[in-house]
Amino acid sequence: MTVSHTDPSPPAVDCRAETQALADAAAAAGHAPSVHHVQPWRWRLSDACLDLVVDHDRFPHLAEPNPRLTLLSCGTALHHACVSLAADGWHAAVSRLPDTDHPDHLAQIRLDHRVPVEPDALLHLRTTAARHTVVPPALSAPVDAEKLISLAAAVESEGARLQLLRPDEVLDLVVAADHAARTEVRRTAGGNLLAQSQDRTALFAVLYGVGDRRLDWLRAGEALSAVWLTATEIGLSLLPLPATIEMPGTRDLMRRRLPGAGQPYLLVRFGTLSPTATGLAARRTPATDQRIDRGLNR
Repeated sequence: MTVSHTDPSPPAVDCRAETQALADAAAAAGHAPSVHHVQPWRWRLSDACLDLVVDHDRFPHLAEPNPRLTLLSCGTALHHACVSLAADGWHAAVSRLPDTDHPDHLAQIRLDHRVPVEPDALLHLRTTAARHTVVPPALSAPVDAEKLISLAAAVESEGARLQLLRPDEVLDLVVAADHAARTEVRRTAGGNLLAQSQDRTALFAVLYGVGDRRLDWLRAGEALSAVWLTATEIGLSLLPLPATIEMPGTRDLMRRRLPGAGQPYLLVRFGTLSPTATGLAARRTPATDQRIDRGLNR
């Protein structure tokens, strides 16, 4: 007797579980840092995918941030969403800048397949809620070399680089920022950088990459999210200094400090938090207030 063998049917897809995972990812993005704390993004959720778009309504009462820094901010939200999906046991397929006719459509996330949940994924998700900006960072000791290796690896995992600045290079930036602040609207930029540079245990670094395209700035935001989560997990503070990027003079100065044809994305300050450190937590939009459009056609 001949026995016919047929392939087993593929397991049924639980659409509700997928939709919930995507909704949870959008909510987790509410913890992402953003320039000027405006969170300039909106999510569009359907049963099959999650779309990230620029939300220009986020800043009706102030000038819209530098377009590059808006992309960078949205990149942090994209990374946070992917962190949530990894912790939920999903491999996310991400398409960046998927629609050239709609430049505000920055990314689309689709659930690819189930994956084992790694301990690091769970740690990163917990850190998204614990991360905060302390102003000013309270420092107790220099940042050691092993932690610097971890920071560099986090940035490189998202396709960017980290360039440490020498004290004299930081001083050059202070002078340039102070000069620019005297002639431009952001009059506090020089003073803020000067105040931050006074602690000799702090480290300044430039987050950079090889390109200056919209995709490069979106990816830079993903790298910022990755290094910020890593810094928090190893006991470091991270303070971004976006004004130096918004001013052409200081951005050009940073570019000259980078190897090759590197493009600076952001100046950041790292420090070791003292056990008694206190400060101001960055403002965030609660997860329940995240702008999530459900079931909309793209």
